[in-house]
Amino acid sequence: MHSFNSIQNKMRISIEAIICFFVVYISFEPFLLKFSSDGAYPILKYSPEVVILILFITVLSAHFLGGGKFIRTPIDMPLLGFSAITLISFVLNNTQMFFWILGLRQIFRYVLLYYTVIYSRLSKDAAKRIIVLLFGVLLVQSAIGIAQAFIGERADAFLLPGAKREFAHIVSPAFVYQFWSPGQRIFATMGRYDRLGTFICFALILALGLFYELGDSKNKKRLMALIVLPAVALVFTYSRMSWLGLIAALFFMNAIIRKDKKFIMIFLSIFLLSSVYLFLYVKSNNLKLAAITDNASMTISSRILSLFSLQELKTSYNGYGRLYFIIQTPKKIISKYPFFGVGLGQYGSGVAYALQNRKIYDDLGLPFGIEGAQGQIDNNWMSIWAESGTLGLIFFTAIIAGLFIFIFDLYKNSADDFTKGLSLGFLGVILAVSTQAFLGPYFEVRTLSFYFWVMGGIIVCMKKYEEERTYEKNQQQEIER
Repeated sequence: MHSFNSIQNKMRISIEAIICFFVVYISFEPFLLKFSSDGAYPILKYSPEVVILILFITVLSAHFLGGGKFIRTPIDMPLLGFSAITLISFVLNNTQMFFWILGLRQIFRYVLLYYTVIYSRLSKDAAKRIIVLLFGVLLVQSAIGIAQAFIGERADAFLLPGAKREFAHIVSPAFVYQFWSPGQRIFATMGRYDRLGTFICFALILALGLFYELGDSKNKKRLMALIVLPAVALVFTYSRMSWLGLIAALFFMNAIIRKDKKFIMIFLSIFLLSSVYLFLYVKSNNLKLAAITDNASMTISSRILSLFSLQELKTSYNGYGRLYFIIQTPKKIISKYPFFGVGLGQYGSGVAYALQNRKIYDDLGLPFGIEGAQGQIDNNWMSIWAESGTLGLIFFTAIIAGLFIFIFDLYKNSADDFTKGLSLGFLGVILAVSTQAFLGPYFEVRTLSFYFWVMGGIIVCMKKYEEERTYEKNQQQEIER
């Protein structure tokens, strides 16, 4: 027994080391892969997923062979239900199993890490080390991004991912063409400004959750210092969905959960002052709000104002942007495939683009994704709805909602400041990512989904530890009676 416990402890250390490696590597992957040869590219691109799969199988095997029991988590049944619905959809639509497998992989590849963390029972100290490393990556990426803003075109050319790669009839989505002015929308080593923006948003929300709940003034000062540089970098990403996600999370954490009246007053004051500033900006520059459109060299103020531009909405529809697919997806796909959808890998997802699968688009007279060429439709909720139908969407929503409710319960009942802070932050993250998924494929993007599911596993693991401590405490009280 002692020998088995020793093996388990060594395994936990190895798992922590592998997760820590990926915490760093995933953020640099788009940049590093540009230096690989065509032959090495697919190996380097997909070997992390093979490692994660092996790790998952090893951990679960060790757990059950050692007499461990099934550990219930909030996503188990909805995940099983979603998988079953998509399997039925695959059968009904008579699509290739390859598409179904890749479709599940695209959305849930890092869910394996969620279960790996839980079944390996990573300790609270290990969780702290992983989070500190995450914040270190946040600072490095923010610093690279801000340096990029100053250096400009030379930095952009160096940091952008390489040319489009194609292997075994699969097109890699890593290629990014720069449609913005050099040095304007920073992206550091993540390839695109929105990937950097959503990553910074994710990590900032976690840091803010800890800041609100930690009682130690020394740690609060450290977190405040940590937040400054990434906050500046986030502005220069020009990523509106990242700004929106952060604002939504801040309001939710403070106004809804913590009921902080001081924050509400500050929030309303900033909103009012920002509105006045934008009004004066429009007037002083003789701009027509309805005519503002997204362009390569627009200012931050114009980027915000374009959200309210009628011309921008028309461009988004007529140019096959996300608005076009928000309207056409229910009209042309859900109306014909209401319950089980068209099948995974068939529409709106990264798989449809990677495999250049145009069948559904052609059959229904739809353009091939954004701008008629990108396969995906810049709306993860719509693509999931179209591919898995209304039943699949219900189960997928239950996955996210179940995780949210589970962690909210942990936040309300935990007496530990660190656990409460991390739980509060992750509640904000769930809201932010769910909001951003209406504006892009962010349940699928590697530079966000990896961190989302690892952190989800860590927090669920913490709740399991707290439940065990509560049970042991109650048992001890029963014995003493």
